[in-house]
Amino acid sequence: MTGIRDDAGQYSTKMRIIPDTKITLTAPEDIPEEVEYWVSKYKEVKTIYDIAHAHEHFELIHPFGDGNGRVARLIMAHQFIKNGMLPPMIDGHNKALYYATLEQAQTEGNVIPLVYFLTEAIEKMKEQLGIENYFN
Repeated sequence: MTGIRDDAGQYSTKMRIIPDTKITLTAPEDIPEEVEYWVSKYKEVKTIYDIAHAHEHFELIHPFGDGNGRVARLIMAHQFIKNGMLPPMIDGHNKALYYATLEQAQTEGNVIPLVYFLTEAIEKMKEQLGIENYFN
């Protein structure tokens, strides 16, 4: 984003909203402290359930002016790989369901649909790669 956005790589100093949702994001002045808390809380995630919690929490912090989803999905992929699992495949075919389950986790505190979605998206990744029982 360097050269495209003046604030590339910096925490947002402005209020951010996610259109058409009831999601409340972290206030700009609280972002540094919340990111520090997030890092300490989720540095040792081990399960899909924990990764789902970490993911929805990071998305609520929404620390940047742009690119939050890409960064969050990259962090999530790293967490899966670090734990010996394939990352989920999130693409044009399932992205709407991803957003719906993420929003449910964020607004209702229920990560189970997101966990189920991620589990299915990992299976989709296995199929795409032609891998059977690779990480089981």
